[in-house]
Amino acid sequence: MTLYGIFGRSARAVNYQLIKEALQLAPALFIDSANCTNPHLFTDFELIQLCNLEIIPAESLYRFKPTILSLQKTRHKIIFISTFNHLFDFDDKVENMNVFEACWGVIAQLAKMKDVYLAIQDDTIHCQLAKKHGVRRYEVKQMGHTASSQRIVTDSLLQELADYGKALRADEQLIYSQMLKEPLKHFGSISNASSLHTWALLLLSIQLEQEKKIHKLEHEKNK
Repeated sequence: MTLYGIFGRSARAVNYQLIKEALQLAPALFIDSANCTNPHLFTDFELIQLCNLEIIPAESLYRFKPTILSLQKTRHKIIFISTFNHLFDFDDKVENMNVFEACWGVIAQLAKMKDVYLAIQDDTIHCQLAKKHGVRRYEVKQMGHTASSQRIVTDSLLQELADYGKALRADEQLIYSQMLKEPLKHFGSISNASSLHTWALLLLSIQLEQEKKIHKLEHEKNK
């Protein structure tokens, strides 16, 4: 099996790329030591998408290493590990290196049995350790959705919005239900964008239809 590295200038950026690749290769196991799969804090991903991953939090050194050791028996063949350079700092470069080296040794052993993808932040000690352990640089491909998967996400979001509408006044509900039909006119464009921000595209679709109506009224007024 192979040890891959996804490199980036910031922890947030590289963890974002790691999640994108994990979603592409799902189902997969994701070891989150950076709290990057928390949908409340890392809002670039929708909850329905993250459900395709089995996520294990490991946000301390005392949880991280035992978690990695336990993965040798997991049924998953693909494992993703977020950045973990922030888990501790003993204010001693030699001691830090020794502990990180021990963690990398465990990860390297795991990579003999599984495909392991690591998020590695540039200009950190982990770049040096990645080179030492023969990590292969992995270039993340452009993420996309199939039409069917994009429709599932779209329908799920529209259902949430419909539930909100149930609490509106009767006169508002009629207008609101008509408004929620507008995004379906642009489903092809939403799918073509292959975006993780489907909710934003829904709002843009609604706004576009409103703008079209405004332009039509202005045109009729100026006749």
